[in-house]
Amino acid sequence: MGFDTSRTIIPRQGTPYVSQFLTFQRGVNNSTSDEIIAQDELADVRNFIPDSLNAGVLISRPGSVQTYLQTNPWTSIYQGRNNAYATTTSLIVGLQTNTTLATMTTSTAPDWTTYVGTDIFVNGVDAPQATTDGSTFAALAGSPPTFKYIERQGQHLYGAGHENGRLRWADTGTTTTWPAINELIITDDVADDITGLARFNDLVVFCEKSFHRIRHGTSEADISVAFSNYAAGCTSHRSIIVCPYGLFWWSQQGLAWTKDGMSFDLPLLRRIPKTLADLNKSKYSRVHGVYNADEGALQYFVCNDGSDTENLSIWYYPPDERFGRPESVWLMDGDGTEMGASGFVVSNYTTSIYLGAAASAGYMHLQTGTSDPIQASPGFGQPIICYLETKREVTDYGIKSQKKCTNIVLLLYSSGGDSIDYSTYVDNSTTVDRTWTTPLTLAAGDNIAIEVPIGYERSYHKIKHRLYSTAAGHTKVRGIVNSGHLVST
Repeated sequence: MGFDTSRTIIPRQGTPYVSQFLTFQRGVNNSTSDEIIAQDELADVRNFIPDSLNAGVLISRPGSVQTYLQTNPWTSIYQGRNNAYATTTSLIVGLQTNTTLATMTTSTAPDWTTYVGTDIFVNGVDAPQATTDGSTFAALAGSPPTFKYIERQGQHLYGAGHENGRLRWADTGTTTTWPAINELIITDDVADDITGLARFNDLVVFCEKSFHRIRHGTSEADISVAFSNYAAGCTSHRSIIVCPYGLFWWSQQGLAWTKDGMSFDLPLLRRIPKTLADLNKSKYSRVHGVYNADEGALQYFVCNDGSDTENLSIWYYPPDERFGRPESVWLMDGDGTEMGASGFVVSNYTTSIYLGAAASAGYMHLQTGTSDPIQASPGFGQPIICYLETKREVTDYGIKSQKKCTNIVLLLYSSGGDSIDYSTYVDNSTTVDRTWTTPLTLAAGDNIAIEVPIGYERSYHKIKHRLYSTAAGHTKVRGIVNSGHLVST
């Protein structure tokens, strides 16, 4: 049979092409070359997230609003049964009132739980504190050890961190009876001491290099380690998150995730190994996180580029087949990410995320709005600087062919009097070739889909696109379309 040329299109000079980026839903991927990543992935991104109300669209992350000031850094945020609380290194305050509820010895990493109507606080230094009315704290009765970590599971209250590798529990149904016999040795390895507790089906005990599932039967003595995994430990108990997607925590390899309490995944190591390599690992004990139920995402706060305090936020969206949502990772920076504590409050079925500044003389913030506060200047907002960079594309004609771009169309949303910058990188260059500033007022109103054409006569083998915005409102991006023709093969 002869070759049927009528069914074959042979590229030649002048053959047109259209290359479309119609979604960036999979976020950043720096695990490989920017030439190899997928069309819906990004080579780099800051301060964009998926728009939860408009599938396939990116929107600038929420800002934050300062609420009140304390003289010391914030260290925890917790919603208990009787009140919502926040701590600095020396105070327990009412989260929404800033009313001082208790003073304590300086501590940077407290822990909380609630059991039989009692909100309980520990910090590894002071005697555990408890309140049943949300306003008056007193030492927890029964003279328990000075736990660093506290958690309830089933009919028991557990504490740890008071002695290497030991887990202590109160008698069934109580918070005030702590006999020394109620203790289980998890590990005798001084390099693998306990670092946190979590309630996930069973009690999960995290250590520096391992994690363990604890089963507790019907009697006080009927307790054992049901399962151990020595492949990943936990660096910070404030990074432990239990949410509908499973159990998450920060390990030496970055974010760890288990769905069953036994096997685990390292999603950030797969997606952003270069970002993890730049983090200040000596400050992994400071990592903290919060589950954003409205977004279905986990927000983690880490120390980047040698910083001693949190200055980078990583948002992780687990894959969700129910909504056709792929796994994605997004990177945030700016004053709105320099936070030493994070937590949420649920009221009237509405979740509010609170963030406490990492710096001394720092503000408590409510995560909302379209701008960040300037940490050193109360009440003054500043635009959130956001940008994205696409893959270095070669179109369907491949890397060796020379193309000529004649038109770029930006798929955006109008937003008042703001503008956005579009730039290109040509071939292997890491320097911007050209930049256009495009107004976002091309429609009669805000939040209206617009297509912005840009004339661009440029020959290339590879081309990479960049969008950069300092808009005062939310910046929304739908995609980029690159069209032109083939110059040579």
